[in-house]
Amino acid sequence: HEFRTFTTPSFAPRTIVLALEHDTENVPLRTGCRLWSSSYALVEHLASSDDAPACVRGKHVLELGAGIGAGGLAAAALGAASVCVTDRDDAVLALAHANALRNGWYGARAGECEVSVRAVDWANDDTYVAIDGGYDVIIAADMLYLEEHAEALARCIDDHLARDGIFIAAFGVRRLELAQAFERALDARQFDVQTRALDYVNEDMVSTAKEYAHDDEITSSKFGYRLIECCRRKVPVEDADALADFAAEFAEASLEDVPRMRALNATSDDDDDDNDDDGAGWFDVDRACSYTLNVSAQEIESGAPNDETASSA
Repeated sequence: HEFRTFTTPSFAPRTIVLALEHDTENVPLRTGCRLWSSSYALVEHLASSDDAPACVRGKHVLELGAGIGAGGLAAAALGAASVCVTDRDDAVLALAHANALRNGWYGARAGECEVSVRAVDWANDDTYVAIDGGYDVIIAADMLYLEEHAEALARCIDDHLARDGIFIAAFGVRRLELAQAFERALDARQFDVQTRALDYVNEDMVSTAKEYAHDDEITSSKFGYRLIECCRRKVPVEDADALADFAAEFAEASLEDVPRMRALNATSDDDDDDNDDDGAGWFDVDRACSYTLNVSAQEIESGAPNDETASSA
């Protein structure tokens, strides 16, 4: 292990001591065991923006794809009420746990913030660590590498974020189409997404990036760093009330009351002899069951329901 003191200009005089690993001839390096340059940008944003550290102070924070835990432990130092640091690799989680211990979060500082380290696989909701009401803030750094990450991460955020919560991430754009796919996945889940280029690049970020070719390419030949923030799209009060009434009535309904109801894991439309309507759309209620709405081809093409369909919903 190498031990490194981590801080940023706005995070100082606070510091975090982090254990990390480098490549060796005999042990293939797990990427999460490294310190990645985007972690500096994330922590600097949390510590310096107009809404931070107020955005994490007293809040329940979840870090996804945390690696060695720089972002989550910084959030704890900035006054979060609780921080759950997550990744899916056992070796990475061991480092994150050791770093939480090393910085006093299981000892002298345990009363300041409840810090936990948990295994979460974005693609497996059996591993999710949801809490009542959801997390106020979800953070991530350098989290997009593969095609499947875009949809899986968006789903994980959707399942964990509180109604009025915020997702904040800093990442290097290695593939522009992957970043765009992630934004589309969030938009499809009714998030308002704001993305901007990150101008903040300090000496620590540059020197850290140079340690790994895959990190250094962000500044040398790719699309630079970005900050993404998103919140759930606000539903007009009258629409929210209508949906709440619908959900309440739906919860009391039986299969006999609503003959066009069927389980989500039923056969596909092609195999369902009882469902012959063209262009049927599904309304998902708590992933328990669905109600069929008859949607016209014109509505599907336009991407928007007409007044009759909206009223039925």
